[in-house]
Amino acid sequence: MEKKLGLTALTALVLSSMLGAGVFSLPQNMAQVASPAALLLGWGITGVGILFLAFAMLLLTRLRPDLDGGIFTYAKEGFGELVGFCSAWGYWLCAVIANVSYLVIVFAALSIFTDRGGNVILGDGNTWQALIAESALLWIVHALVLRGVQTAASINLAATLAKLLPLGMFAVLAAIAFKMDVFTLDFNGVALGKPVWEQVKDTMLITLWVFIGVEGAVVVSARARNKKDVGRATMLAVLSALAVYLMVTLLSLGVVPRSELAEMRNPSMAVLMVELIGPWGDVLIAAGLIVSVCGAYLSWTIMAAEVPLLAAQHGAFPRVFGKQNRHHAPSSSLWLTNIAVQLALVLIWLTGSNYNSLLTIASEMILVPYFLVGAFLFKVAYRRRDKRLIFAATGACVYGLWLLYASGLMHLLMSVLLYAPGLLVFMYARRGHRDINLLNRLEKSSIFLLLVATLPAGWFYVALKSPSHAAARQPHFVSSPFLLPRSPLLIRQWLRLRFQMQLIIIIIQALTVRHECPRREASGGGFGQAENGRHFMAEKLLHALPLFAAWEALIAKGNTAFNQRRDRLAMMHYQQALGVAQAIIAEKPWLNVEYAARVNALNIFESALAALIVTFNNITHLRLRQTPLRGVEPHVHQARLAIEQVMDDTSLCEQMQQAAERHLLRFRIETLQVLREHRLPETGICAPAGNHSATVH
Repeated sequence: MEKKLGLTALTALVLSSMLGAGVFSLPQNMAQVASPAALLLGWGITGVGILFLAFAMLLLTRLRPDLDGGIFTYAKEGFGELVGFCSAWGYWLCAVIANVSYLVIVFAALSIFTDRGGNVILGDGNTWQALIAESALLWIVHALVLRGVQTAASINLAATLAKLLPLGMFAVLAAIAFKMDVFTLDFNGVALGKPVWEQVKDTMLITLWVFIGVEGAVVVSARARNKKDVGRATMLAVLSALAVYLMVTLLSLGVVPRSELAEMRNPSMAVLMVELIGPWGDVLIAAGLIVSVCGAYLSWTIMAAEVPLLAAQHGAFPRVFGKQNRHHAPSSSLWLTNIAVQLALVLIWLTGSNYNSLLTIASEMILVPYFLVGAFLFKVAYRRRDKRLIFAATGACVYGLWLLYASGLMHLLMSVLLYAPGLLVFMYARRGHRDINLLNRLEKSSIFLLLVATLPAGWFYVALKSPSHAAARQPHFVSSPFLLPRSPLLIRQWLRLRFQMQLIIIIIQALTVRHECPRREASGGGFGQAENGRHFMAEKLLHALPLFAAWEALIAKGNTAFNQRRDRLAMMHYQQALGVAQAIIAEKPWLNVEYAARVNALNIFESALAALIVTFNNITHLRLRQTPLRGVEPHVHQARLAIEQVMDDTSLCEQMQQAAERHLLRFRIETLQVLREHRLPETGICAPAGNHSATVH
């Protein structure tokens, strides 16, 4: 007789699938984009949304206990055979690629212990030695799951408890070292140069991913001892994960300042543990990360194998995948899953460069089943005319739509490329299940539309991978957005989506990548050309304040777009660079003792002011090309006021005041030169607006 899963095993399955490698890098990831105030709001919104989704799953297990096939059966029952298959196919494919990433991460983490003295053995998890080790672990877990899901779930319970130990130790130590004055320092994130609500939106792009796996108990609901335990396990796991994420991110901000936390390498929790308990902290977190990822991998292996089994039992997958062995393990679907994982591991070893884009698109596919859960509950609630159910379903639907929007509509379009091959599996399965009718008219129409959608999706993907697009991306920090030369509507939509993620990507990559940055020459009158090995800012200054690196990356991107006559894109980068430059001025890094100890305070001040002037000058040149006088005059006036406002700062010493006057004079001279070159009127444009004046000859 098959052993069933109880409440504890189900809760451990869900919690383990959510708590993977990401939690150990969460402090730095969140500190990079948001202040403590924004984090509190962001976690609040995400917590409410994910609880709506978990509550929807709980309600469906109570309202429709006959649907024990998880989220696949919800989609099939609510919206038909084809939608149900797409939900199962997308979920299975995402689970396969997630398993591949877990195996790679495990051995990349183990490289901390093996790669010493310049010897690369495991590297980033993509060496031949790593491939052998990953394959061994893959088939060990395969053999373990073949002995029965209950056996694997028992081991997963032990792994879940083991991964909570380093997290709990970190929370206790961080709580002891927590300082309220450090936590409230720049509480609203003035140094980030963005309002709190913009910071909250940036956190959503991170928090929406850390709860993937919430559906774990629903997927294996057919193996639950008590159907009511499925919903309870989901809610308990979500609340536990939310508590862990809150403690990890918020307590970290009370140990070190946000600006310092944002500069740490990942996993940032290891760096914090070194500060809290010494060198052993790094080893402890590395071990915890390995155990955590192994536990998550085991959970996702169980769920990945369960989906083809359930889909085959309901006629969506070929019948062969509905077989179980004498231990009631899904043997056929497990072989399918792990052979796919093994092939992906070999492909990573051969051509690892293509893996990241595939992972991004595949991760999108799991969000569609999430939305369908809320949509099916709404359908059930509407039939019952129950206002409370409708409210819960609406919340789950809204959160599901938000996940799809925030993750990127372009990736959602390109995920069609992964749905299309599944249609062959669907049609083959329909022929194999003779008790099921062949395709009806609606399904034929839907398949036709899906195949038609593969044409623009494939065109987008090929264009993004084309040599011309690759050349445009190098050697800059942020890859250029994909633009259609004759499609302004698509350009606007794409730029609007990319704008929300821009500063996150810039700061992350600016701290990890070196590049040759185009430099604005001091003589003015145009854009300087790229010079090998030369930076506008001193390298030690870039490390002293990450915003300088972010500013320089944006200027480089803007200059490249300007030279390619992509004015809309260039203006977007320059406006973002202006915001970063103003954030640097607002932070007053020359008053920071830590930064001043590494770089002379006067150098920091002059570099900050120079960043502001260079940005204004670049915008001036761009506006001259677009709308000569009408676009330039108010802009120059705004620039002069911004510089004079810096000069009015009472915290400046005499040397800084003199330096500011020199920079203001230089700005006026350069502006006059540019106006004369373009034969524009000079009257009133460079006259002093305030008490500051300088004679221009």
